[in-house]
Amino acid sequence: MADAAKAERYLQEAAFKEVKTIDWWFRRHYNLAPTDPRYLNVTREQMWIEYWTIEFEERWAKAVKLHIKVEKMQDLLDVDEKNIPGTPMSDEEFDRRLNEMELEDQAEEARRAAGLPPKQEEQPHGATPASEEQPETVIRFRSNGRRS
Repeated sequence: MADAAKAERYLQEAAFKEVKTIDWWFRRHYNLAPTDPRYLNVTREQMWIEYWTIEFEERWAKAVKLHIKVEKMQDLLDVDEKNIPGTPMSDEEFDRRLNEMELEDQAEEARRAAGLPPKQEEQPHGATPASEEQPETVIRFRSNGRRS
């Protein structure tokens, strides 16, 4: 029984060491068995390149999202309910506006994923969108004063 416990302890230590290796990360990430030819044919350098590519991609995505969130929060801090700069708003109003912005971002991402065009900015009632504005009519006069 003591030999079985020693053997189990040895296997646990070996597994613990394996978990810390790039080989284990690569196999786990791609769900590969130790005998899989795709695992056996890749070099350690290729594993590390794959690891860091994925890591940097994830970090970049998080950094971009954080930057956008910080910008939105700054916009909220600069504007109160009455659009007067510098007037503080309540925590509830701040949270509500931040949630609205995040929902708008999620909706826009869903539109892009579905292949739909981006949402157009709403125009004030009665305003003509810039794309629909009519060109200015130019009336020219001949030298004799008649319209042409």
